[in-house]
Amino acid sequence: MAIVFVVFFFLSSLVAFSQYERGSIDTVYSVSFGKNTNFGQSSQYFPQNIYGLPDSNARFDVPSSSEAQICALGLDGSITVGFKGKILRDMPGKDFTIFENAFEFLGGRIFIEPAIIQVSKDGENFITFPFDSMTLAGCAGTFPTVGNENPFEIEQSGGNSFDLADIEMDSVVAIRIIDVSSIILNSVHPLYSPIVNGFDLDAVVAFHLQSNTKTSVNESINNQNITLYKDQFQYNLKDGETVSLYTLNGRKVFHSNEPTFSFSTKGMYFLVIQDKTIFQRDVIQIY
Repeated sequence: MAIVFVVFFFLSSLVAFSQYERGSIDTVYSVSFGKNTNFGQSSQYFPQNIYGLPDSNARFDVPSSSEAQICALGLDGSITVGFKGKILRDMPGKDFTIFENAFEFLGGRIFIEPAIIQVSKDGENFITFPFDSMTLAGCAGTFPTVGNENPFEIEQSGGNSFDLADIEMDSVVAIRIIDVSSIILNSVHPLYSPIVNGFDLDAVVAFHLQSNTKTSVNESINNQNITLYKDQFQYNLKDGETVSLYTLNGRKVFHSNEPTFSFSTKGMYFLVIQDKTIFQRDVIQIY
């Protein structure tokens, strides 16, 4: 009888786990690039360079050097990412891994550019994973990527892995990465480094993704072409047209019916151009 129970329990567990899939981020909800670098930020590379799996050329002691594989957030930069039409569930073990461009140098020291990690269940309210500002435990960007290993095998792949159970979250729809490299620009910090330029994002992979049709994150971004603008957005309005910009959570930040105008606050926005007969919506990013 015990054998039958064990077999039944195993099969039940197998069915429960089979509803989940592994995958990588494929959506950028917002980005704010920081100071000191623009590596991998141009529309030629971004955001495709952070989608998919980590750079297969990265090794424990050899960082990635390709803009097609890495996007630098810059000092104090941040990015919010997610999974198109999917929700990330908490299951036993780690739930997702973030790959940065850390590497070993100088006889065993790791070159690190740390970031704190936040997650959100609704796309608006974010919870921060606890971290130690002195040791940087709990941060991403502290462990090298081993690109020739399976990125879903955390013991071999490198990167920094996170468990939603650690912050009592059962599911999330968005992950936010916030560079805090300025911490180690302080000469009194035990991990002081005067040459950091900010977190370099390679990839984010998740272990327990599930189809999600009820996310409160506005997913129209997933069906639009992101247009990148350097420094400011300009649009020549036709007679009768108005233009509005909304943040991704629906707050209007700009409106004009003037023939020419400019808007220069960095971020990602819903663009709405409207007259009596035309309603056009797109997603743009000013960086």
